[in-house]
Amino acid sequence: MDVTGSMGSYLDQANATIKKIIDDFTVRSEIRHIKSRFGFVGYRDHPPEEKTFVTRVKDFCDFKTLRKFIRKQSANGGGDFAEAVFDGLKDSVVKCSWNDNPAHETLRYIIHNADAPPHGKEFNNSGHHDRWPEGNPLGITLKELGRLFYQNNIRYRLYKIDNPGLFSKGGNLDLMDKKFKAMFHDMRSVNITDAQQMKLEVSKGLIQEIMFTKE
Repeated sequence: MDVTGSMGSYLDQANATIKKIIDDFTVRSEIRHIKSRFGFVGYRDHPPEEKTFVTRVKDFCDFKTLRKFIRKQSANGGGDFAEAVFDGLKDSVVKCSWNDNPAHETLRYIIHNADAPPHGKEFNNSGHHDRWPEGNPLGITLKELGRLFYQNNIRYRLYKIDNPGLFSKGGNLDLMDKKFKAMFHDMRSVNITDAQQMKLEVSKGLIQEIMFTKE
């Protein structure tokens, strides 16, 4: 999740979203014998645009521990228009302890909530300021992310947050969405206009997919 200043209400809903998913799993788990694990990755931006952190990672853990971690997070800063999207996505793969076998034994999802694109002019045609128009300052590329997700059999779900009062950021994710879909092997995207909708859409989408996915 983007945890810059414009994402405050969505960060507040993150715990409620995860709780709803777990509650829905509990109701249906007797049918599919489902066990779930959750982690959390928050990202902001690179210095000097952001002086706090680039990413903050909580590895897979029990729900109580995760909720406690998320409650301690805040949505602040961010600097220029683009954010450290690539860093957040990469750390979601390489800094989290996914199960050893990425094949049919598990269903793996990265649920990404964002209202601003990554650095690079190819993802941002809105004219808003981007300190790194040539791309991620650490050299992370979309091709690298696509390969990581494919190798680890991760399904990518993008929830595009529309914050019209803040440069209409959500609308500017359409170009990012198009570029990402050309690279990720299993990606879907949903437009979100308020925090409450995020909770409902994420839970509904995951439950429907998992319950009807054949092993």
